[in-house]
Amino acid sequence: MEIDLPIIDEKKIEEIKKKNLESLIYHDDDLRRFINENNYSREFVINNLDIFLHYFNDREICKLCPGLINCKKNGFCYTIDNSVKFELRVCSCDLKKEHDKIKQKFVFYHSDDKYIDLFLTNLLEIHSKEREKLIENLKRKVKYIMKNEPITPIFLYGKDGIGKSCIMSVFAVSIIRYCPKARVAYVNTKDIVDSIVDSYYNNPASYEEDINLLSNIPYLFLDEFGQNTLSNIAKEEVLFKIIDNRNRNDLPTFYISNLPIKKIRSKYYINDSDSRTMKCLDYIASNKIRKYELICVKI
Repeated sequence: MEIDLPIIDEKKIEEIKKKNLESLIYHDDDLRRFINENNYSREFVINNLDIFLHYFNDREICKLCPGLINCKKNGFCYTIDNSVKFELRVCSCDLKKEHDKIKQKFVFYHSDDKYIDLFLTNLLEIHSKEREKLIENLKRKVKYIMKNEPITPIFLYGKDGIGKSCIMSVFAVSIIRYCPKARVAYVNTKDIVDSIVDSYYNNPASYEEDINLLSNIPYLFLDEFGQNTLSNIAKEEVLFKIIDNRNRNDLPTFYISNLPIKKIRSKYYINDSDSRTMKCLDYIASNKIRKYELICVKI
């Protein structure tokens, strides 16, 4: 007895499979974010489904995952038609989720992502003993913050490349990690000042919002402080207006610079002792702010 089997349209089957795979890829958070960030068209994704699917299938979560920094499979580099080259991270473990969660809690985070996975205790392992005093001080500050107790500001300076930003970034991350409700901003001073100066001239409402935000956020980190030339408007109406407001409200600000405060004071000098700039620089130079100079070898 013969049975008439329906004719299978192989082309139709391939279209259905392709559609399902496309849906699978676009429903994956990491892949969708990667596609959107690089502005890849849907046509591009469909034409290269095998590459995206290879990433999707290969991304296994190791049982003993060491995290993004130490992961041996930290990404694949694919080349398409010898012209398009892109890299996809493959690690999607719980540590990565914690990493992303911490970063999202920052109001601003202008530092290296690799510092998010470090703890202050790690710094005692990878830094010389000369820094133990500073790091132990930062660990105590985290404990004070956990108890909702006030802490004093810090001015940290030293040559480029010796770990200032690393130490203070990990300190900022530690505040977020152990005090989830804390509001923290870690900013590059030049970038944030340039942005607010632009608002000062072009968007007064945004200017006021930014000044109020940075003036009142509980913990503010100013990286590369005093390292760039600033106009009087940038000094008086932005940077030192924020610092002055914070000083009046007893909110701690943490300064990271490659210059000692005396050189910054000379660089930003205004011939007006009543100016915000000079008052704030005098305050930073006073004994009210703990100062550390890093003189260790580069890391």
